[in-house]
Amino acid sequence: MTKPLDQHAPLDLPEPSKVIFDQLLQTHKKVEGLYPLIDLLTRPDDQREALGERLASLLRELIETQQTYQAQHAEMTKAFTELSRQTETLTNTMQDRLVRQEKKMSQLMKMLGHPID
Repeated sequence: MTKPLDQHAPLDLPEPSKVIFDQLLQTHKKVEGLYPLIDLLTRPDDQREALGERLASLLRELIETQQTYQAQHAEMTKAFTELSRQTETLTNTMQDRLVRQEKKMSQLMKMLGHPID
C-alpha cells in the first residue's frame, strides 16, 4: 500500500557519493563474475579442452539428475492424484454410511418410544 505524498515534505534522496559507490559495487560484482571466464580463456589450449570436457560431463550429469527427478515427480504426482481420488471416494462412502446409520438409529429409537430430536 502506498502512502499519500505530502506536498510539503522534501524528497529523501541518497547522497550522490552513495549512488556512485553503489554503482561501483555493482560493477565490481559483475567483473568478479567474469573471472572464471577470463581464467578459462587465458589457459593453454590443452587445459581449455580438459575444462570443456569436465564442464560437458558435469552438464550431462545434471541433465540425467534432472530427468530422474522429473520421472520421480511424475510418478509421485500420479500416485498422489490416485490417493486423492480414493480418499474422496472413501469419504463420500463413509458419509453415506453414517447418514444411513443415523436414520436406522432414529427409527429404532422411535420404535422404542424414545424419539431423538
